[in-house]
Amino acid sequence: MKSIEREILVKRKSIDNPISYTRATNAIPLVFRFCDFTIPEDAEARVYVQKPSGKAVYAQAEVVGNCVTVDVTSQMFVELGRSYLQIQVVSGEKVLVTFMQTVDVLPNYTEGDAEQSKNEDGFFGEYMGKLSEATEEAAQASQRANDAVDLINGKLENGEFIGPVGPAGPAATIRVNAVTTGEPGTPAKVENVGDDSEVILDFTIPQGKTGEIDNIDTVTVDFEEAQKRENIEKTDALSVIFGKIRKVITDISEGALGSLIGRNLEAGKALVSDADGKIASSSVSDIELGYLSGVTKSLQEQINEIKNSSSVSSFDAIYPVGSIYMSVKNTNPSTFFEGTTWVAWGAGKVPVGVNTSETEFDAVEKTGGAKSVNLNHSHTVNGHTHTVNNHRHLVNAHSHTVDSHKHIAPTGYDNNSYYTHDIWGDIVKSAPLTGWSWSPSSNTATNQTRLGYTSEASPGTSESSPYTNYQSPGTSESAPGTDARLSSAVNNLQPYITCYMWKRTK
Repeated sequence: MKSIEREILVKRKSIDNPISYTRATNAIPLVFRFCDFTIPEDAEARVYVQKPSGKAVYAQAEVVGNCVTVDVTSQMFVELGRSYLQIQVVSGEKVLVTFMQTVDVLPNYTEGDAEQSKNEDGFFGEYMGKLSEATEEAAQASQRANDAVDLINGKLENGEFIGPVGPAGPAATIRVNAVTTGEPGTPAKVENVGDDSEVILDFTIPQGKTGEIDNIDTVTVDFEEAQKRENIEKTDALSVIFGKIRKVITDISEGALGSLIGRNLEAGKALVSDADGKIASSSVSDIELGYLSGVTKSLQEQINEIKNSSSVSSFDAIYPVGSIYMSVKNTNPSTFFEGTTWVAWGAGKVPVGVNTSETEFDAVEKTGGAKSVNLNHSHTVNGHTHTVNNHRHLVNAHSHTVDSHKHIAPTGYDNNSYYTHDIWGDIVKSAPLTGWSWSPSSNTATNQTRLGYTSEASPGTSESSPYTNYQSPGTSESAPGTDARLSSAVNNLQPYITCYMWKRTK
């Protein structure tokens, strides 16, 4: 692993993704890539690490392209637990971006005697070192100027500048007036602000270049938290600077961000302030919050713009004037459709579609029909006579024909006495008849009853019936008048379900 990287969003809150780092190691740098912010070319980055004990580390970070790289020191993550790393990107006196990253420091079971935790002030120490070096160079330049003055005075006293004796003149004096620190890189300058007899010299000595501190780990800074938040001044001592920074950290931990120290927010949730004014996770997800991306006006303002638009709005397209609105709530639609007018419509009636081919339904809002029909009425029949005129019944001449057929009758015998039935069914006891057949044919048994039948052919007959003409006399019969009444009503009510209906009039 060459580095530990994180993508940073500075224009909106991103989900905290803690970094895990092994205690007292410093081989793997931390790289923070900015996704929605461009770092200027002249920008610098600083890193501040607060350890679990409250001790702090300050150091310079490297800006490469749009990334900030932190070269981890062994003091940064020497304490187990959760540390807070804050990155600050600055340009001159302006703080461009600052953000916080949590770091979980894990045990190092091979480290032996662990390094003791202490404060570390990388970039402040560097700044103070450069300031010290510049001060030293300024002091040396001032000393050189004083040496030059002493040299001149010595030469004057030794007579090294004595030329031809001239006329006596006023006594002359030389003195050093002011020594000023000039801008780095500018030349040293000596100016006589007096006159020829009273020389007054002002020295301007340029500030030296920034120096380096050999080993900041050996520097210990004792400081107390400031009483109030104040800007850091260039003239502040390092202990004062640390005290002011500590005050800012305390205010953050006790303020709205205090709830974030030592724990994570619920992933994927928007932020709100709780009852104590602390930042907390809400029930709104980041997906739901994303629905508002690009929204620059309140929902009510957008609704009002839609309703007040000169073009046909979406609402007017759905419910133009003359539309019918149906609901199970008795609330006039003008209550929630601002700027519209509605009247109650169709009370106690069922809507029917217009049908121009039927008189009852050939126009809009035409009414008619009834829930029931009263059939109360009378049927009256006056006295009258039913008459049948004289008439004849005619029967045409015709014939009745009977086809040839046989008459069959059962018969039997008992002890050689034979019985037959005549055509009327009476029993006739007689001897066997000639021309009759028997079944079974054997009739010799005695003391037994045998059954059989007789059969005799009958020829067909045909007889004509003459034409008849029967005359029937006319009849006449009177019927009395009647008066019947019906007083019941018929229910025409169809199956129904009720609701409220309004018609838009404006």
